[in-house]
Amino acid sequence: LIMWPWTIKFLWSPFLEIFRTKKFFVVTTQLLSGVLFGLAALALHMPHFFAVTVGVFAVVAFSGATHDIAADGVYMSELSTGDQARYIGWQGAFYNLAKLVATGGYVQSWTVVLAILCGLLVLLGIYHSRELPSGGSAADGHSLREGLRSLKEVIAAFFTKKHIWYYIAFIVFY
Repeated sequence: LIMWPWTIKFLWSPFLEIFRTKKFFVVTTQLLSGVLFGLAALALHMPHFFAVTVGVFAVVAFSGATHDIAADGVYMSELSTGDQARYIGWQGAFYNLAKLVATGGYVQSWTVVLAILCGLLVLLGIYHSRELPSGGSAADGHSLREGLRSLKEVIAAFFTKKHIWYYIAFIVFY
């Protein structure tokens, strides 16, 4: 449930630009995820904390996958190739740091970690609402039909890659 949005995010990525700017989705998902992490921190002290936090994290996963699509779009449209390489380096470093932070052992430590994430994401959302470039305007004149056509082209291009069936077999049998 929590990993599924990351697996299927390619299904909604062609539609994001139809409706709003990449910046809109970056800021919105940062604020939403921040609030949801705060709710998860509070939920850890409830009697049915496990079901509640899994539900909250499922929504965070959709928000995070959407953020990933939009943030990649912003940096690809706004940064030079050299700056993109530096960004990916920082992104990898913070990904590994996040894995380290997520190893808290007790309810109190998880509450603190989730509360910090809540505050950090809300602050980043507020900062980015003022400072982040738009990453391009929403695609004026693009329709749902064009979004579906774009999705079809992406899927078709994926399956025409050299040795793609070997890769899929590896993933399935791994």
